[in-house]
Parts: sequence; structure tokens; C-alpha cells
Amino acid sequence: MSNYDTASDEALLDSLRDLASRVDPVPAVVRARADASFRFASPANLDAELAQLTYDSLLDAEELRAVRTRGVRQLTFEGPHLTVELQVRAGRSEGPRELVGQLVPPQAAHIEVRLPDGSIPAEAGQRGRFRAEVPQAGPVSLRCVADDDVTTHTEWVII
Repeated sequence: MSNYDTASDEALLDSLRDLASRVDPVPAVVRARADASFRFASPANLDAELAQLTYDSLLDAEELRAVRTRGVRQLTFEGPHLTVELQVRAGRSEGPRELVGQLVPPQAAHIEVRLPDGSIPAEAGQRGRFRAEVPQAGPVSLRCVADDDVTTHTEWVII
């Protein structure tokens, strides 16, 4: 037999949750990223291949000066069957970002630029090239569905 009163424990926990949400609420960006991660883990995405970030020009000391000068960041994501090479072109620090990509091996694909609060469609032609504009800096991931129905997702990266 237990000395605990379950009803009063639940009431106490409810009071503590209410207090925490008023005093120290979860930041909107954390909620958005959590929502995005749940969308990635949806049943429709479970069979997708993950392309991992293998190169980021921001982390390459030799390229750093050239990247700052040109305003172009280069990223490479490698998956089991598809590599995504991506250039991120930025005008201002808080402005839109232009994404210019290449699929390797070259192939047509439907591209979805995933953002925490939605997505932007793009198309890769037979040569595997695509372009999209992201309205502002922040986390992005790409979802590529090739003509052979193989789906590849890139890791999330902040641009």
C-alpha cells in the first residue's frame, strides 16, 4: 500500500507545468525544430535514406576567406545512393538565401526544401540541377524524391 495521493500529485504536477510555462516558456525556435524533427520521423519518411553532411566550407580554414569574400557557402551531403552538392548564396545576414544545387549522379528529382514552418518546392532537371530561394536564415533540410522513387533526406543545417 502506498502513502502517495495520486490526485494531489497530479494537481501538483499541473501547477508546476503551468508555472514553468509562464516563467520559462519553451522558445519558439525550439518548438519549431521539434516539430520539424517529428515531421522527419513520420511514417512516410521512415524508408528515406539520410544524406549526411560531409563538407561545409564554413569549417574549412583555407576556404573561409574566399567564402566570406564571395558570400557563397558550399555544402555536400552524401547518402548511400545520392550526393547533394549545395551552394548557399546570401545577400545580407538576415535576408533571403538562394540555394543552387546539383544531384550526383545527375538525375531528375522533386526537391522539397524543408523549413521548420513549412517547405518550398523545387525541381531538379535531368542534369540534376535545381534552385530555390529561402526567405531567411535558419534551419533547412532537403527532401529529394528521384524518378526511381528513392527518397533521400539531408541532415538539417543552419544557413
